[in-house]
Amino acid sequence: MSRESSYSGSINQALYFARLLAEQGQLLEQTNDGGQFHGQQLQCYCEASLDALHRSLFFLVQATIPKDDAADSGSAIASGGLEGMLDRALQNQPSQVLQELAGALRQTTPISAMLQTYRRLWQIKARRVKTDEISMAEIHLSPSDCLLWQQEITQLHTRIREHGVEY
Repeated sequence: MSRESSYSGSINQALYFARLLAEQGQLLEQTNDGGQFHGQQLQCYCEASLDALHRSLFFLVQATIPKDDAADSGSAIASGGLEGMLDRALQNQPSQVLQELAGALRQTTPISAMLQTYRRLWQIKARRVKTDEISMAEIHLSPSDCLLWQQEITQLHTRIREHGVEY
């Protein structure tokens, strides 16, 4: 069994939840009453969708890189994020699949924009005084952005699976 197929369920599940959360956000947008709670609820759906999208990318990177370069999510964040994991893997065992994945994370793509948004969100959360505070003024996420990112990651996952490489 390839590493990709062992991670496929986790990737698909994270993408599924990201889509569901973004769609819930879209439904909420349609019933916008302009109230603060409504806006906070919408922001929560988008943040949860973004978190699931990042999780799907983490699993996709884990599935693609050689087993020796794999890491847990905590050490991946501490050591340069997903890009750092890919850099180490590319140095140890360059491949077309790894280069495509690294390009999607680095070049000006919707996926790289998603990663930048994810990092900004966590920087903001780290500064918050109250853990239950939701500040919509600091970062704006939309359900349509989350759905776009979900589609891009799904397409990337499909392309990588089509390579049919045993990782």
